[in-house]
Amino acid sequence: MDTHKVLKRISAGLLALILASGAFSAEIADNGFADGLAVAASAAETETKASELVRIKAKAPTCTQDGNCEYWYDPVSDRRYSDENGENEITKAQTVIEATDHNYGEPVFRSSRTPKGTWYISIYFNCSACENVLYGTLPAECTVISEPTVNAEGLVSLTADFKGEVGKYTMEAVIPKLSVTKYNALKPTCTDDGNIEFYIDENRTIYVLEGDTFVEYDGDVGIPATGHSYNEPVWSWSDDLTSATAKFTCEKCGKTETVKAAVAINDRPVTCTENGETVYTATVEFEGKTYTDVIKTGIAANGHSYNDSYDEPVWSWSDDLTSATAKFTCKYCGDEQTAEAVIFKKAVSPTYTSEGKTVYTASVTLNGKTYTDVKEVKIDKLPYTAPKITWQAGEGMVKLTWTAVENAEKYAVYEYVGGKWQALGQGTGTSFDIKNLKPGTNHGVAVIAKVGGKWVNDVSNAVTVSPKGEKMRPYPVVKSQTCKNRFRLKWSAVEDAEKYGLAVYQSGKWVPKVQFGADVTEYTSPSMKKGEYKLLVAAKVGGKWILDNADSRAVTVSPG
Repeated sequence: MDTHKVLKRISAGLLALILASGAFSAEIADNGFADGLAVAASAAETETKASELVRIKAKAPTCTQDGNCEYWYDPVSDRRYSDENGENEITKAQTVIEATDHNYGEPVFRSSRTPKGTWYISIYFNCSACENVLYGTLPAECTVISEPTVNAEGLVSLTADFKGEVGKYTMEAVIPKLSVTKYNALKPTCTDDGNIEFYIDENRTIYVLEGDTFVEYDGDVGIPATGHSYNEPVWSWSDDLTSATAKFTCEKCGKTETVKAAVAINDRPVTCTENGETVYTATVEFEGKTYTDVIKTGIAANGHSYNDSYDEPVWSWSDDLTSATAKFTCKYCGDEQTAEAVIFKKAVSPTYTSEGKTVYTASVTLNGKTYTDVKEVKIDKLPYTAPKITWQAGEGMVKLTWTAVENAEKYAVYEYVGGKWQALGQGTGTSFDIKNLKPGTNHGVAVIAKVGGKWVNDVSNAVTVSPKGEKMRPYPVVKSQTCKNRFRLKWSAVEDAEKYGLAVYQSGKWVPKVQFGADVTEYTSPSMKKGEYKLLVAAKVGGKWILDNADSRAVTVSPG
C-alpha cells in the first residue's frame, strides 16, 4: 500500500554564534591616562584590529530540520561569505539546505491486551531515514478460539476497522498461560508451621506439580510446628551465691530460655573466732515443672579481716600535712585499729610557664599490705615581666633594643603578619636589627624570652615600628570575581583620587580601556570571550596617574 503522507515539521535554524572580538573596549576621554600607561609599559602605539570572520561548518539536513553549507560570517556587519577571505558575499537564504521530509514504508500490525482483558490492534509506520514512528491503536473485536490454562496457552481472533486504505484487519493472537505463584516447600520448626511445595494461579486455584504438569490440589498444604523439647537446666550462680539462673536448651532447635531463680539462704553466721555454714537453695518453675539446685558452704573462723577490699582505711591529716593516721575496721566484728603513717614530701619548683607543687604521701603497713594516701599543694607560677622595647628608625631598617629578663637564656623577635606572629630571629643579646623594610610601612613587633628551657610566649610588650624614607604613593587594592563569561572588579578608595582607570595587558603593553569618576569603586564587564585577561586599576592624584609597581599589583581573570 502507499506510504501515508505526514505534515512537514519545520525546525528552527541554528542561530549563528556572534563573537564580539572587541567586547572589552571603551572610549577614553582623558588622554592623560593613556599617555601615562604608555610611559609605564611601552612606547609603541595601539593597533586597531579588523573584525575576524567566523567559520560556520556545514551541517546536513534531517527529515525535520534544515541544514546549511559551509560559509564565513562577519559578526560586526552581519554578512556572509562563501570564502574565508570575505571576497564572495552570499545571502542567508543561500546558506540553507532544506529538510528532506520523512520516508515511511509499509505498515506493521501488533496486538496487545490490557490487564482488564481488552484487546487492541496497533498499526505502525517507520521512517527509513530517521526512525521516526507514526502509529495508531484501535480496540479489537475478539473471538476466543481456545481458553488458556496453567499448562497451555490460548488463542484469540482479533478484528479492528482502520477504515481508509487499510480497512478491516484480522489477526490471531496468543493468550498467555494462566500465571502461577510458586511457594517453596518449608520445613516446620519448633515454633513455626511449614508447608509442602505448591502453586496458586490468578484465580486462587491451588496446584501441585507432577512432572511438567500442574494438577489441582484440594488438600491442606500446611505442616504444623513441632514444639520445643527442653533438656535438664544448666545452673549459674553469682560469686556470692545470693542469686542464680537456670538455662534450658531445646534439643531440636538449640533455642535457650534463661529463668531467674528464687534463692533461699539458711546459715549459721561465722565470726572472727567461730566457723559458720550456709545452705543456698535455688528454685525455678518452667513449663509446669519445678527444678531446684543446692550449694552448701562452710566458712572457717580466720581472725579479724582488715585487708578486705571493702574496708579501705579512713585517713586523717594534720592541718600542715606533716602527719596522718589510717583507721581500719574489721568487716565481720567491727573491731578498729589505727596506724600512724610515714610522710614522704616531694617538691616541684614553679617556673614562668608552669605552676609548681608540693606532694605529700602518707604510707602505712597492716598485716603485710601497704596503704597510701596523697595530698598536693599547688605553687603559683613565677611572676614574669616582659622586656620593655625601644626602637630607632633607619634607612630601610629598624633597630630594636629591650630590657633584660632575669635568668633568660635566649630572646626571640616576632612580627605580626596576616593575623599571626611570625619569628624574625633569636639570640642571647638584647638588641636586633630588622632589615629590608619598605619606606613608610608599619610593622607590629614583640620580644619574648626563653627561661628554664621554655619560651615565655608573652607578647604584651608589642610595639609598632616604621623605617625612615618617603611613603609609597597610594594605589587601589583590587579584588576580582568571575561568573561565566563576565568578571567584576572592586577596589579600595584612594585619598584625593580624581579619577580611576582600567587597562588591559595586550601585545606586551598596557592598553587603557575605561575611566571612572572618583566616587566609583567597582566595575562589571560586558560578555567576554573565553580566556585569561591581566588587568590594572590605577588612580589619578594631583593630575597624574599613579602607575608604580603596575605588574606586581595587577590582577588576572578568566571568564568563560
